[in-house]
Amino acid sequence: MEAHPPLSRCCKKWIGFGLFMRLLLIPASGHPDLFFIFGTPFLFLNDGIFDIYQHLANYFSDPAAAAEYSYQPLHYFIFGLWSGLTQFFADPEYSVWMRQIIDQFPVILRSSERVFSYPGAEVKFEVMFLWKSLYLVCDFLILLFILKIIAGEKEKESYVSWWAGSVVLLYSQYLFGQSGIVPVTLVVCGIYLYTTQRNARWMGLCFALSVPFKLFTLVLLPLPFLLSKGWREKAKTAFCM
Repeated sequence: MEAHPPLSRCCKKWIGFGLFMRLLLIPASGHPDLFFIFGTPFLFLNDGIFDIYQHLANYFSDPAAAAEYSYQPLHYFIFGLWSGLTQFFADPEYSVWMRQIIDQFPVILRSSERVFSYPGAEVKFEVMFLWKSLYLVCDFLILLFILKIIAGEKEKESYVSWWAGSVVLLYSQYLFGQSGIVPVTLVVCGIYLYTTQRNARWMGLCFALSVPFKLFTLVLLPLPFLLSKGWREKAKTAFCM
């Protein structure tokens, strides 16, 4: 693989600033969506509930209400495992808090502040940091992939400066706590593999893995197939996907 020159001092300063801003915002808020994102996966790991859709349907007894809390299947397994890591590193009160949150899901929609008054909420800052660390890992992986794709030093500095202070990234990931950055990481990883290896199969695999996490990546799924050269390569790419 082609060696890349070290980052300039300017890039390193922007990366340091970006990391500082993210660490500053990580424990600052807990939007209700964040509790839904990590709440139901907690059931997968702790209660062995694999069919989360049936569980939600039974809990709410209304398909429309259950749909409000539904995510794609891979979401539950990835965030369930991350919830397990949170449980391992956080205070035992984490499990107490999550049980309260899960039992009061409808209430959280009407009053998001109430979640911080439940038993176990004393660990909220620790939990916010551990939860959003997953976003931080994905954020830096995307940065790494893109910096390896971009060739020019000026272009790298321009991108890093945007990344460091991007209001969209800082708000959506570290204040709002949306989970879309995880499938986007898979998409960017696929693009990186294609640009470095010119092999659409790995790109197709990464793109395909992103779909059962968030359906918005479905629109990108034909791209690896279209980039494949020849019908044999297209067939291999389709098989990987």
